[in-house]
Amino acid sequence: MEGKDSERGAAPQRMTPSEINAMVAEAIRVTLPDALAAALRQHQCRLDIPDDAAEEVSHVMGMLKDVGGGDYARGIESVRENHKWLRNLREKSNKLTMAAILMILAALVTGSIAALWQGIKFAIVAPIKH
Repeated sequence: MEGKDSERGAAPQRMTPSEINAMVAEAIRVTLPDALAAALRQHQCRLDIPDDAAEEVSHVMGMLKDVGGGDYARGIESVRENHKWLRNLREKSNKLTMAAILMILAALVTGSIAALWQGIKFAIVAPIKH
């Protein structure tokens, strides 16, 4: 019987699930960095913007980091809130400007009507007195 086992070779050793998990984890740990690097080289992600604008992306990101006190997300939210505030200010400014223009026009129309009335009144009263 021993002769037959030696002819076939040694029987494969059975592995426990934890040994299999450890072996798989080690294989992933060893091969993943190279596989990721190869995938990134093969499928580079590129923004669809002109080259001169792409050079400024790092500048914009640095600005957002500065505005956010070192946190990009906080910087983006701060810029968004500032733009909301400015849009609101612009809308109120436009309404105030329109109100001022309407008041000036109303004053001019009222003044013109008053001057016209004074002229008509003078034209009617002057011949009567003479």
